[in-house]
Amino acid sequence: MNEEKRQFEEWAKLELMGHRVLYGRISEHEIAGKGFIRIDIPGGNDAGGDLTQFYAPESVYGISPLTEELCRAVCEEARRGRPISEYDLPDDYRQAMRETRDRRQIEAPEPPCGGLVPGDEEFEEPEELDDDDIPI
Repeated sequence: MNEEKRQFEEWAKLELMGHRVLYGRISEHEIAGKGFIRIDIPGGNDAGGDLTQFYAPESVYGISPLTEELCRAVCEEARRGRPISEYDLPDDYRQAMRETRDRRQIEAPEPPCGGLVPGDEEFEEPEELDDDDIPI
C-alpha cells in the first residue's frame, strides 16, 4: 500500500538546545538525504524580510504550535528589543497562546505505575525476587 507522508507545516514556537527560542513557520525538509526542520522567522533579517534557518531534529527540545498572528506579534516585539516570554505578552495574546496550546495538545500516555514514584503514599515497592524465582 502506498501511503503519502504528511509534511509538518505550522506556525510555532521552536525551542532548541542551548536555551534558544524562535518563533515562525516550521516545516520539514530533506537535505542530502537527512531530515531537517526549517523555520521562517517573519522580519528576522536585517532588511526586515523573513529569515530562514535549518536545524537538525536532534537539536530541538520542543515545538509548540501557535497561531500565525501570535508568532508575528512575538517577532515584532523581539525586533523592538523587548524580552519575550509568555508573561511578557499582552493578556489577549497570552490567552490566545494558552487556548491554542490546549486545543492542540496531545494527551500523553499514562506513565508506568500510574505516574507514582517512591515516596508517594500510593506507591508500592516491587516484590523482591529470590534467585529461585528468576527463570533462566
